[in-house]
Amino acid sequence: MCTFCWLYKDEGAPSFRVRSRKEIFEDLKRIKASSSHATNFFLGGTNSICVETSLLCSILHFINEHFPHPQHINSYARAFDILHKNDSELNKLHENGLQTIYMGIETGSATLLKKCKKGITPEEMIRASKKAIQAGFILSVNVVLGLGGKQFSDEHVVETTRILNSINPHMIRFRTLHILPNSPLFLDLQAGIFEELRPREFLEEQRRIIKNLTISSEIFNDHVSNYAKFSGKLPAEKNEMLSFLDCIINNHHEKFSRPDLTIKFIEKE
Repeated sequence: MCTFCWLYKDEGAPSFRVRSRKEIFEDLKRIKASSSHATNFFLGGTNSICVETSLLCSILHFINEHFPHPQHINSYARAFDILHKNDSELNKLHENGLQTIYMGIETGSATLLKKCKKGITPEEMIRASKKAIQAGFILSVNVVLGLGGKQFSDEHVVETTRILNSINPHMIRFRTLHILPNSPLFLDLQAGIFEELRPREFLEEQRRIIKNLTISSEIFNDHVSNYAKFSGKLPAEKNEMLSFLDCIINNHHEKFSRPDLTIKFIEKE
């Protein structure tokens, strides 16, 4: 499990497991009984693509058969598991209605991927992403601002920009690092091994990444962890996004609040 992640870290928290076919289809039948006109579906859990392809196709078939007009069927996926499915398996999932895959790239830095125990290399990230796009999926990738702290900030920016330019995902979603007490990275923070960025520095990282992107992705800065909310399409709206970030960086002081992951700027008095 990644060092910045808090899932499955609490004492007594359930371990990750693939649920049985019986459990899954009991849930689907309950959903059908209570919400027969549902149109949006997200295959739950942190990594549905690791499930056997035949079971996933059965789930997708059930959705398409029992709900009148499913408009969106989406899922999280790890790059590792995309690489371990062959092209035929991925094509079957797409043909059966799986549309969008959400994948956590987090960073393009080999150093940081190793430090945070992501279990994959930048080049494997690129291969998995291109494989998903080739299979017809809409690909949305997450990037974690500040993941390198102060020591590796430059490397994080340069290598993340490189990997994004190589992939050209349909969507890029920025998240801002928030170190929770039950994550392994919190111990590094307490020990002084990891030095967290200041609010302004998170935004400066993001500005540098967006400035150097040469692709046609759509940017979403819409997560509760972020210091500002905006979106835009590259390359047409790049300058507008950069101007927006400049305005925030230059016109707000260093006092920001992030209570309970509810983020807002505190204006100058």
